[in-house]
Amino acid sequence: MAAEFTTKQLYGGAITMSVPADMVDASEFRQVPDTQEVYVGRENPDYSVIVDLLECVPGNTVTEALDEHMQEITRLNSAVVGQTKVLSQHEVRSGDPLAALCGVRVFEQQVPKFGKQQDTESVIITIALLRLRAPASTDVLITFNKHVTGPEEKVSVASVEEAATEMVKSLTVRNVALFVS
Repeated sequence: MAAEFTTKQLYGGAITMSVPADMVDASEFRQVPDTQEVYVGRENPDYSVIVDLLECVPGNTVTEALDEHMQEITRLNSAVVGQTKVLSQHEVRSGDPLAALCGVRVFEQQVPKFGKQQDTESVIITIALLRLRAPASTDVLITFNKHVTGPEEKVSVASVEEAATEMVKSLTVRNVALFVS
């Protein structure tokens, strides 16, 4: 993963955020839901970043909120129950004035291979959370997915965690009207 970042305008410019320079906007070649921004690796399509605008989940601490989001991802991925392992977690200081909570968690799951429920593969997922206080009252969740094909790939987890930290730290709300109806 490249250590260089470029600033991108998300959601029509309402949010700006630094994104790894080696990633491309997936909306250039596929449909992306309105509540998401999706980037994929230019050279590695198995590497993706999804930015989601979500309702705030229960939890008053970074750990509680990350637990809720991790449980939802586990459910959506049909991950093997009891096979999700937290590898690291840390809080992050956000510069956005609306930031209430901010943190990064890396975890590993065993998920069914596409079309083969009995076969599983290891996926390293990194989530970065920025909870925005009122008037936005939104959880911005940045999710990195990386399929692990061998032991050497686990070494790259640190670079993904660093990228997630940089992205969530750089995220800035430019137009709060995005969140207010």
